[in-house]
Amino acid sequence: MDNFPLAYLITFSCYGSWLHGHSESSVDKDDNIPGTPLLKPNEFLESYECRLMKYPPYYLDPQRRIIVLNAITNNSQMHERILFVLHVRMTHVHAVIQSAEKPERIVISIKASASHELNLSGLDTSNIKRWTKHASTKYLWRNENVERAIHYVLYEQGEPMSIYPSECLR
Repeated sequence: MDNFPLAYLITFSCYGSWLHGHSESSVDKDDNIPGTPLLKPNEFLESYECRLMKYPPYYLDPQRRIIVLNAITNNSQMHERILFVLHVRMTHVHAVIQSAEKPERIVISIKASASHELNLSGLDTSNIKRWTKHASTKYLWRNENVERAIHYVLYEQGEPMSIYPSECLR
């Protein structure tokens, strides 16, 4: 792990659930750090992004959230990644993961596993658009960054729904 960070904070959202310009939920690449203010609402930008959508917005109800949580957990174990914490929300997913892989590969892998399990559940059709194209992948180089990211995912995401393996804390 010499050339890799201690972990990654990976965040990805459900398709159409977080449009730029929406009040109370919009960030951009320059203002996407936990604890920083969100962007001001911009109805024009939100309306523009809504018109660009080719599919309906996708949301994770409680049943789908459990399926996604289990799929990402199993995927992390299968690929021998250390999953410090995982929180699946109605509109997005946060994970703090340690791996010797690039985070983009991890994102592709966990999105695919989650989609596969959702397809198997029979709750969705396989031709549905679930995820936004990209993800936020923050490199966590220092212990305090990892601890801050874990705290953010565990305690600053509303109703708890997290995996926090105690053996990862040693």
